[in-house]
Amino acid sequence: MGSSGDSKVRCEHCKRAYAWQGKYAGKKVRCKCGEVLRFPAIDPANDGMDLALNIDSGIDLQLGSNAGKSKSSNAALGTPDGNINVPPPANLGGPTCPSCKNSVRSGAVICINCGFNLKEGSKVNTAVGVQMSGGGMVYDLPADGFFGQIKRSWTFAKISYGIIWDFKQLLIFPVCSGIAAFLILLSFATPFALSALGEAKVSQQRMEIMQRAYEATPEQLAQIQLTEAQQQTVKDQQKAMAPFLPEDAKEAAEMNKEIENDVKREHVRKQLMAQAGLEDFKFEERDFSKEESESRFSPAEYAVMFAFYFCNFFVIAFFNTGLIACAMKVMEGQVPTVGYGFKVAFKRLPQILAWAFVSAIVGLILKIIENTSRKFGKFIALFLGAAWTTLTFFVVPVIAVEGVGPIKAVKRSVKTLNDAWGDALVGNYSMGFMVFLVTLPIYLLLGVVFYLLMAYAPSLPGFIFMIGAFMVVVATIAVVSSAADTVFKAILYSFASGKTMPANIDVDAISSAFAQPHHQAIG
Repeated sequence: MGSSGDSKVRCEHCKRAYAWQGKYAGKKVRCKCGEVLRFPAIDPANDGMDLALNIDSGIDLQLGSNAGKSKSSNAALGTPDGNINVPPPANLGGPTCPSCKNSVRSGAVICINCGFNLKEGSKVNTAVGVQMSGGGMVYDLPADGFFGQIKRSWTFAKISYGIIWDFKQLLIFPVCSGIAAFLILLSFATPFALSALGEAKVSQQRMEIMQRAYEATPEQLAQIQLTEAQQQTVKDQQKAMAPFLPEDAKEAAEMNKEIENDVKREHVRKQLMAQAGLEDFKFEERDFSKEESESRFSPAEYAVMFAFYFCNFFVIAFFNTGLIACAMKVMEGQVPTVGYGFKVAFKRLPQILAWAFVSAIVGLILKIIENTSRKFGKFIALFLGAAWTTLTFFVVPVIAVEGVGPIKAVKRSVKTLNDAWGDALVGNYSMGFMVFLVTLPIYLLLGVVFYLLMAYAPSLPGFIFMIGAFMVVVATIAVVSSAADTVFKAILYSFASGKTMPANIDVDAISSAFAQPHHQAIG
């Protein structure tokens, strides 16, 4: 809606008009007829400026029609009639939706007004998409306090999980990501596991050889001829033990003989080790004073660690890019397909590889810092890691939508957070807490069943069944929560960047998470 030259705003329901006042800028007010509307954030009388609020067809602000309700604290304003009109539903140039009778875009699958699936003849339960018009959405200051954050977090969770519920095919992305991450872990862990098994086998052989050497009988030991160096070793040890020998000559002779036999047993052990092709034990002196400041990993180990980080970050970013692309498709009123998500992910492959490289470098630096000092390294690495996670919150959505490189994506992520800072991150982290609350009864039920089964009917098949059931439940929860978290980022990015915004959801709850100290329009 454009400027009209005066400061009047009209109620579309009863045609009353109200003078624009700064104290109501961007706020919800109730007309005398009971209809709730929003005042524009900018005075319509200012020439050359667009209204901050354009009510597109089909956007549900969750306000409803309140003709029969009592007036709120934002009471109706008794002002003269004017000529500023809230625009009527837009004609999108396509067919008419059989559910809500509004027009839809040509070729659209889902009606952006009511969520009706034109292809399948069913109604989508949750978020469908609508393109925001120029000027964007005006939002109010959020309700402060812990309970306000919990309420918004619950709204975020319902929105994100609702999209996953309606489009269950999106779960293929976290499933593939989990499988790929497991294969990467297996590929890196297998050589280390084989090496550890080999070392364990060698240690076992050494212990068996030592046992054979020290089980040699006195008759066998008597046949062994010692070298001059070994004979000198015997004399030195006997001399060292002389002050501790008993006064009885017979007992003293037996102890001296035992010292000689010990040297012979060691000689036998070394011969058996050489015959088996095994290296002898190596005892290295360790300077514990330097371990506090020196790294515990070699350059080769750091190289392997970097490769592991790179592969993991690539897998996560690749499949999250596909999932975010599908989430954006949902918000455009279309039904997403797995093929479309993979197509976008492969299209962004160079950017994803570059981002994985940058992430691996950062991860390696944090690991080096962590190993620099046992006292402060972990704390510093934890702090820097949390800061990096916050600054790169929107990087993958930026890569998926805009196709920019990692450096520009980080800048865009920081700018988006700076322009729309609020409780959004709190809501994101709170989703994990909400998942915990929802899944806690499931874990408790599994625990009770496992206890009863093991207490009253213990069996190996029952134990294996319960372990398998627990793993399936944990994997399912991880897949669904991971998908919902990624969809949540897509929703917040769309809102914060002013691109698209889901309809049929509590827009006020989303907008309150990005409230600024002053009213502002996203445009």
